[in-house]
Amino acid sequence: MDLKDIQETSAASKSDTDSAFGIVGESEQSAKPLPPPKLPKPKVLKPVIWLVLTLASVFFVAALNFMPMFYWLPPGLGETQFDAIGLRATILKNVDQGVTYMLCSMGILLLHEFGHYIPAKLFGCRVEKFYLFIDWPFTLFKKKIGETEFGIGTLPLGGYVKISGIVDESFDTEHTSEEPKEWEFRSKPAWQRLIILLGGVTVNFMLGFLLYMMIMFVWGKTVVTQDNLNSGFKVSEVMQEVGFNDGDKIISVDGKELVDQFEINKMLFTRNLSEVQVLSENGQRRIINIPEDIGTRMMESGQMLSFMPIPDLVIDSVLPNMPGSYAGLQKGDIISRVNGSKIYIDDDFENSKSVNADYMELEILRNGSLFDVTIPFDSSEKLVGMNIMSQMIKPTKLDYGFFESLVVGFDYGYWTLYDYVAQFKYVFTKAGASQLGGCLLYTSPSPRDQRGSG
Repeated sequence: MDLKDIQETSAASKSDTDSAFGIVGESEQSAKPLPPPKLPKPKVLKPVIWLVLTLASVFFVAALNFMPMFYWLPPGLGETQFDAIGLRATILKNVDQGVTYMLCSMGILLLHEFGHYIPAKLFGCRVEKFYLFIDWPFTLFKKKIGETEFGIGTLPLGGYVKISGIVDESFDTEHTSEEPKEWEFRSKPAWQRLIILLGGVTVNFMLGFLLYMMIMFVWGKTVVTQDNLNSGFKVSEVMQEVGFNDGDKIISVDGKELVDQFEINKMLFTRNLSEVQVLSENGQRRIINIPEDIGTRMMESGQMLSFMPIPDLVIDSVLPNMPGSYAGLQKGDIISRVNGSKIYIDDDFENSKSVNADYMELEILRNGSLFDVTIPFDSSEKLVGMNIMSQMIKPTKLDYGFFESLVVGFDYGYWTLYDYVAQFKYVFTKAGASQLGGCLLYTSPSPRDQRGSG
């Protein structure tokens, strides 16, 4: 074998060896395209994404409150002309409410997570992370204090506390294949684990009661009392079958005085009442026994607001040199009865003129006092010379001291929670199933003023 053969054999052997170990030649390397260089991510990207997501969440919350805006628009808007200023002010009001709700939600979220964090630390658990908002796809801010990393995530869709030894939102399951460590959640007694898990919910309950107490102390409570209901309630057909009549006022429920008359709707639906004492329009007190299925009847009939306050018939103006002015009628007087009968609308007033040929008797409520007025007719048209209108009742505002507000606020919070939970029993009924996907709205009636001349 000459020198040339030896060189060719060596070159072939080297080529085979390089191919076996994945080594390529310069010609092959030059033929293969190089990957594109990795460019550094711009630092402005994270804040921009977070800002976009936050604004989207704020406008989403505002949109949830946008629909009621159309109930707040001034009368006539959309009927005669477009009130751009009023609409813009209303939209800004709703956006402001959306931002406020967002901030309040963030505060409630932080307190909720602290409800998990504090008992976990007290029981010796290691808390790895404490985050406001979800830290995906990245974190906006983070700082490690001790063994816990505190931070703000990108997605404003909640938050979380990551405790060692528990499978949570992070779906971390690596620890499950090892023996529990003393600082892990799973090594703690069952009663401590229960307290840690229920800590957030407990804080929410406590916060709710505290808010109700604060509301009672700062703003008080607005109620509809018997004195506010001059004409009583207009009752539904279902309640008339039970024994209620138009003009009734509620005195007590199961032996306890009912301060807020309008609560009777909610109480009949959720409280399993036995009896209700009422004051009829003729001054008679009656006790009405409530059937056990009254809530189901209300739902099946759709008459959830079975007791509606009857508006007052109020004198809006008195014409001079007319029988009404001679009799001493004044603007703001409430007409309680005409010729001994209760009236509810201005048509009742006109129809009452036919009872007597020469006069009519009015029972007037003025500044809380009742008195009778006799008005003689001076013409065949039986004109009285006044304009009347239907006016919604004026509620009463109750104020409470500090310690009194604690009791009233706790009671209000307890019954609010009770009523929410009690309504679930109707979900499993036939009538309740048909209501799924809809909503029941408890609201005070507010019809437009009706004017008529007498």
